[in-house]
Formats: sequence, C-alpha cells, structure tokens
Amino acid sequence: MSTCATQTDLDRLASLNFIISQFVNLFTALITFSASIFALKLLTFHSILENSTKLLLILNLAYAIIYQIFYSIEATTVIYKHFNLEHEQCEILKLEKSCAPINQILLGCSSGMIFCQTGLILERTIATFYKDYCRHHYLISSLITLIILVISSQIGRLVYWDDPLNAASLACFVFPKQSAQRSLIYFLCCTVVTMLNLTASIWLKRYNKKLEYQ
Repeated sequence: MSTCATQTDLDRLASLNFIISQFVNLFTALITFSASIFALKLLTFHSILENSTKLLLILNLAYAIIYQIFYSIEATTVIYKHFNLEHEQCEILKLEKSCAPINQILLGCSSGMIFCQTGLILERTIATFYKDYCRHHYLISSLITLIILVISSQIGRLVYWDDPLNAASLACFVFPKQSAQRSLIYFLCCTVVTMLNLTASIWLKRYNKKLEYQ
C-alpha cells in the first residue's frame, strides 16, 4: 500500500483556503476551549441549576473540550505539513488505520454533543409531564447520561464497521475513502437530530409558557 500523496492531496495541502480554514478552526477551538472551561467553573461553583441537569451540561462541555483538543492537534499538524513538508510527497499522509481511533473519538464527541442536547430536552419533557420527577430526577438524568455515553461511543464503530482502512489521508479528521458515502449519511442524521432538538425545544418552551398563563 502506497502512502505517497496524490496530486490531489498535494494541491489540497497547498491550497490557501484549506490552510486558512485550519487557522480559523484553531482560533474557534481556542475560544470554545476557554469558554467551556469558564462554563464548567460556573456550573460547578455558581450555578442554580439542578444537579441532575448539571450532569448533562458538564458531559456536553466535556465532549466539546475533548473534541477541540484532538481536532486542534490535527489542524496544527496540517499547518506544519503545509509550511515544512509540502514537497515531501511520501511524508505528508497518515494511514487510515492509525487515524481510526482519533477519528472515532471526534465522531463520538460530535455525536455526544448533539445527544446531550437531546438528553436535556428529554429531561425537560419528563420534568414537564412526569409528576414524580422531583423524586427521581437523579435516576432519570443518570440513565439519560449513561445512554448518551454508550451510544456516542459506538458511533465511530458504526461508521467504520466494514471499512478496510487500507488507504491514507492528510489528517485524522478526514473520513476514510471507503466510508465517504456513509459520512454523508452521518452528517444528514446529525442535521435531522439537531433540527428535531430545536423543534422540540421551541414546542416545550411554548407549552410551559402556556401553562404559566393558565
């Protein structure tokens, strides 16, 4: 198996737009990381939220921090290659097999952030309609958190399940070539779940407002 870059890979690495996007991603990651740490401190020491809700929010922030750390490492590597290894055709690619664990972590964290939003909405829904919620809120939140952890940890394996991982790519945030079609399905599912979360959140807010007026 050749690990030498194709002309397409070289052109992409040399692309100014591609490198600018990596700098933008690094800047965004820094802001997200700093804001997440600040939010964690607020949740831990100054929040008036229920501890059961805090659990889901802290998990969401943890996913965000882990994602930004791993993505930043890969983005920094790409920038280094652009300035130092652009003409080293056989030195710039990474084996998909060695990238698989990192890509699966990125997939798990991005999915986890979306599922945490779903979990928060589910918790709000249960709190709205379940009369004994206050007595069981820790159990409910813990179960939701456990389900999120289990499902998000398997997303990467689901995307990769029959991929031979016998090629190479510029960075570990790039989907394996054999899983390119499945990646489109993954992003479509993420979009659909996000829109459903938004719709459910708006509906719950209006429903609770209606109850307040009644």
